[in-house]
Amino acid sequence: MQFKFFKNLHIFCFQSPVTLTLEALHEELANSPFRSCNQQEWFTMGWVPPFEQDNDKEAAFVYEANHCLLFTLRRQDKILPPATVRDFVKEKLVQLEAELGRKARKFEKEELKERIIFERLPQALPRNSETSAYIDLQQNWLVINTPSRKKAEEVVNFLRDSLGSLPVVPPQLQQSPAPVMTHWLRSQKPPTPFTLGEDCHLVTSEKESVTCKNVDLSSSAVQAHLKAGKVVQYLSLQWADRITFTLDEDFAIKRLKYLEIIPEQGEDVYADFTVMTGELTNLITQLFELFGVDSIEE
Repeated sequence: MQFKFFKNLHIFCFQSPVTLTLEALHEELANSPFRSCNQQEWFTMGWVPPFEQDNDKEAAFVYEANHCLLFTLRRQDKILPPATVRDFVKEKLVQLEAELGRKARKFEKEELKERIIFERLPQALPRNSETSAYIDLQQNWLVINTPSRKKAEEVVNFLRDSLGSLPVVPPQLQQSPAPVMTHWLRSQKPPTPFTLGEDCHLVTSEKESVTCKNVDLSSSAVQAHLKAGKVVQYLSLQWADRITFTLDEDFAIKRLKYLEIIPEQGEDVYADFTVMTGELTNLITQLFELFGVDSIEE
């Protein structure tokens, strides 16, 4: 077994202290296990063990370390390429119009397309994707490993369905990230222990934008964009010489890279998970303090 460190974070905060246990969460997730699509399903979702077992032992749906509960959602999608559908529609449309003796009407074309999709769906190739997440029992966070807000909300909604309720919300920030990061970039002085990276994306209210990658963010060119009224949409940062990442205007943390802290990938997934959650707890806590996210009182 190997553990893959999270590369992207969408964070949700519980509105009351978490009372879940490993056993209780495992039992609930086991009631909604993953299964493959049947012939007429576009997609399915379900829970799978975060790690595969190398022996006959039944794998658990939840792993716990460092007061954090790790779990994984798998989604299977049927892939039916649009170009393939268009080709079949075009071929069948010729036959249909020959039978009708006239051009097909719009609703007839739509009905033809729907029938072709229905007929071809059983032959569509399945594609699996997995999204891991963990609940921090001490910090009262749900942390989801995905760059996509839509995918994060999909995990939240499926977890809520599995548990019956899930009182979580995005972090309620007292300070908006965009103006704060713009100030950091303009002053070149983000709060210690954060330092500027080499990437940023700047936008104007008219949606004009410029992307800077692998550049000196203190350069006159970057400062000129700020003087022209552009604000930061995302900014790359380094935290305590331990993690680099980008922070965006929606408070999503992306493109995480762990510096000198990832142990050699071995069999001790608990140790790897413990190391990662320890680092992320410190990073998220400091970001919450900077942007004014209140913690839940026990």
